[in-house]
Amino acid sequence: MISDASSDKEKARLQSGKLLAYWLWYKRDVRADLSKLAERYPNSHQPLTALALIYADLQKHEKVESLYRQAIEVCDDPKETFWLELRLCVAMRLQNRFEAAEEALTEMLTRYKSDKQLSDIYQECSELLLAQDDISGAQDSFEKALDYEPNKNYLRFQTAYRYSEMGKEENALYHYKILCRLDPDDGMAWNNLGVAYDKLEMRTKAIECYKKAAKLNNSLAMANVANRLITEGLIEEAREWIDKGLKCKEVHGNVGRALSSIDEKVKQEKEKEKEILESLRKKVPSEEEIRF
Repeated sequence: MISDASSDKEKARLQSGKLLAYWLWYKRDVRADLSKLAERYPNSHQPLTALALIYADLQKHEKVESLYRQAIEVCDDPKETFWLELRLCVAMRLQNRFEAAEEALTEMLTRYKSDKQLSDIYQECSELLLAQDDISGAQDSFEKALDYEPNKNYLRFQTAYRYSEMGKEENALYHYKILCRLDPDDGMAWNNLGVAYDKLEMRTKAIECYKKAAKLNNSLAMANVANRLITEGLIEEAREWIDKGLKCKEVHGNVGRALSSIDEKVKQEKEKEKEILESLRKKVPSEEEIRF
């Protein structure tokens, strides 16, 4: 038989989830309702957590921190407590409270031991270090996170993507290659591997990857091939790739931008040609000047 306490927590969970959905889907302000719910069920962390998520959406991170601290005090679920503590660290980071966040993460490393938990903690450590422009430290934390979950494709993708943002294209290439081997049907991984090759000026390899991604219906890769062709002046071939991209189920915005760049490219070249010819006409003598 379900106890009254368990029943209350379940009610709080369901009602909190419903109110949060109203905010997420319809942007209905349910903060007052959730506050009342928190008062009605003081032993449940769910209303407080829902409130924290709303305030995070509003970028009121000081309020978010306060709510997560309250939620942690009443939460009796170890898995939920871990998640709340991690989100608390995020809230502190977003307030530039770097020392407090670092202290909390370091303390968490002494208490949590599962591979999943340690990986999550090191991921947040990397975000904290990036916020402080410590690229080398962030890089080490990314690698530690992967050490604990080496086959987690999402984590490897995020690591590679972050490396690219950091300008570490060699590292990004390394992880994208592993990801493409682990999941050869990941079109975005193939596209991003192509981007890494492109930035490292290995154009042939880049095009190979873009084409593999295109076969997996990745419209961004099609736009990247088109842009490369536009750069080389192969306009008709570029249009063919853009047409393919436009027929995909999910059309990336770069497909439309590639199409627009064709018109811009043609316009620029016409204007340049006109300038050249006009400058030459001024230098070439007229027939009258020649006869004279």
